[in-house]
Amino acid sequence: MDVRPGRDRGITRLVYRLQAATFFLSVLLWLVRQPRDAVLYSRDQFLLWLIGLLYPRRSQVFEAHTASQTSMGRAITRSVIRRAALALAVTRHLAEELETLSGKHVMVEHDGIRAGRFSSMPDRRAARGQLNLPPDEFIACYVGQLTTLRMDKGLGTVIEAFARAGRSVRVGAADC
Repeated sequence: MDVRPGRDRGITRLVYRLQAATFFLSVLLWLVRQPRDAVLYSRDQFLLWLIGLLYPRRSQVFEAHTASQTSMGRAITRSVIRRAALALAVTRHLAEELETLSGKHVMVEHDGIRAGRFSSMPDRRAARGQLNLPPDEFIACYVGQLTTLRMDKGLGTVIEAFARAGRSVRVGAADC
């Protein structure tokens, strides 16, 4: 088997689909033992769509973190939002996109934080001084993995866009 970067997408996709199928089967087995008025809450529109086909009267809540870019994915998302008791999105922009797609209201529910952790933060100028950063330079920060399931998250594209726009780009990394 060829394990060079970018060469194993077929096996990665196969493993992902196998994991998704076994998870779906386990959800179906779990669902059989749940009361009929149980509410199903998921971020996976495909899972909710399949469950909706098998259990059309189950109440569902869909929490969207991204919008599908494929026509089939958009059709499934539209169907899920239309039949969901409640549809949520993590940003106003995403909610508006999903409202346009589905014709149904989508509530915005931003990711949660512990506000107390940020109650005594320095102002921008002081923070930049403490970190030895230029006071007026544009700074963008990303914290997270560069790939998911060995698929690129597009951070190289962001860096390239800054470079094409004539912006200086500093790249740093930390092992967390």
